[in-house]
Amino acid sequence: MNKYLKRTLVVASVMIIIFSIIMLWPLPLRKVLRQETDTAMTVSLSDNDTNISSFSLSASSVEYRRIMEILEDYSYHCTWYSFIPHESFTGHGENLIIYTGNSGLVIDTASGRVFVDRGTAEHTYRMNYLGQNGSAKLTAQIKKVLKI
Repeated sequence: MNKYLKRTLVVASVMIIIFSIIMLWPLPLRKVLRQETDTAMTVSLSDNDTNISSFSLSASSVEYRRIMEILEDYSYHCTWYSFIPHESFTGHGENLIIYTGNSGLVIDTASGRVFVDRGTAEHTYRMNYLGQNGSAKLTAQIKKVLKI
């Protein structure tokens, strides 16, 4: 094998490994929401774009703190759509919507897609790996906290 082919294979292998790490590295879901002492949290549950219930929680409430604790246990990762800003995907089944200030999450419970809005750019990520249903578990836990 000549040197050029070896070098090409090594560079291609390194690029594939780096790309795989970027796509699969877990990012903490909790870090999307800014936790400020005076910022309220809005939590909504919708089904096919119909608002089922909506809550406004103060930063000092027990529910607010409990939801933040629940979010600590979940992560999301990149998808092909993470690299380009685009519109939200609400209206396609059950969605859990959580906002604090101008940052928020829209979680599609069935598919595991996570729409991350940081106030400047919106991108779509995924919560679930290979058949796990973390988005449904997260939604169930938050429903339990809010007594829905």
